[in-house]
Amino acid sequence: MSDEREEEKARQFVDRHFPEVAAFLAAERTAELPAYGPSEVFDDEGITPHVVVRVAVALSREQLVTALTIGVTNLGIGADPAEMTAEEVRREVEAYFAACGLVEIDTLIRDGWPRSFPEAARVRREDIEAAVERAYPGVSR
Repeated sequence: MSDEREEEKARQFVDRHFPEVAAFLAAERTAELPAYGPSEVFDDEGITPHVVVRVAVALSREQLVTALTIGVTNLGIGADPAEMTAEEVRREVEAYFAACGLVEIDTLIRDGWPRSFPEAARVRREDIEAAVERAYPGVSR
């Protein structure tokens, strides 16, 4: 078996049997990584914002390249990657991940997913809303 496969098996074993150790090791690995962003707050159009949630995501080089590729080609931002500044590249990569989350949430809401929660969640809707309010108290208006 290759060293890579052995490492993956060991990682999966630790993840499964020692989740606290796995979390510690992951934190140690990511603490050494350079961190970028957020470049700006990406706002879902047509909503009244309640809070700003910042998310840090550890990404591979391939994930970064893929996100920028989609932004430059599929989304038609019209930018030439050879001419983009580092800030422009970061904004496009971050925008891709922000947009994916916003589109998914909006699709679920539009499709009525909150009304079709499992029974246990529907019964606890008030508890869920209170938990969100505790975690994300908005600006008093």
